[in-house]
Amino acid sequence: MKTDYSNELGKLRAGNLITRREHILLELLLAGNSKEEIARVMGIQHDGVLKRISKLLARGVLVKSGEEVSLTADHSTIVVKKRKQGGPRHQAPETINIAISEDERSWMLANYDSCNRPAAVKALGRSKYDINMMAAAMGLDRRG
Repeated sequence: MKTDYSNELGKLRAGNLITRREHILLELLLAGNSKEEIARVMGIQHDGVLKRISKLLARGVLVKSGEEVSLTADHSTIVVKKRKQGGPRHQAPETINIAISEDERSWMLANYDSCNRPAAVKALGRSKYDINMMAAAMGLDRRG
């Protein structure tokens, strides 16, 4: 037999208002389990459970009345958790415009892999930023 909060949790999960782990935590919490029991079942520390409950309260998923917590009745008040997007934070420009002399180009091709950037700065007399841009423009930079 499904309880009334299980149905509500299903709606929250289907609407992408809570994550799978939050769904499990809420199911255990609303079933009356202690925070220690929730931590044991979920394989996290006790203070981790408290932090997650606090975040759910702050987002409006849970409502606190005295010592009791319950699901919110109004789903429109829930602040949707922003999901992290994969990939790099900043996209690299497709083309890099930097002036590179033939001497600098030949030095970079011969020595860049075997030295660190400060050594390249000293040898070429350019800034660290310029060295990084030259390496990226020439396709030498594999350090990310």
